[in-house]
Amino acid sequence: MTNRVWRLTQYGDRSQPKNVLAGTNPNVLFDDFGTIRGNGGCNDFRANYRVDGNRIVVEGLVGLQQRVCTSPSGVMEQEAAIFSLAGQGNTFQVLGNRLEIYTGDGRSILIFQTP
Repeated sequence: MTNRVWRLTQYGDRSQPKNVLAGTNPNVLFDDFGTIRGNGGCNDFRANYRVDGNRIVVEGLVGLQQRVCTSPSGVMEQEAAIFSLAGQGNTFQVLGNRLEIYTGDGRSILIFQTP
């Protein structure tokens, strides 16, 4: 999971997932030192994380930028949803080039892929 750029492809409840808006590139990179860096589609961010087995805790999500993006339409709403969902993540699973983040009750909420 670490030291790979994971690009978000879908977010939200798996029963009605939303595809990432064309023209945006939300992504994350988990380093070996407990830091996540990435982009929510408009703004860069950083947070701390801890992993224990398949459990993940993300803490201290900090936006490194406070830009307001107007294109594509809906990018700020997408980013707000992604950041909100990231805080709900409880467990994860890596299957090849796919990373899924789940809530405590097992709902898939963030789906990433890496090349």
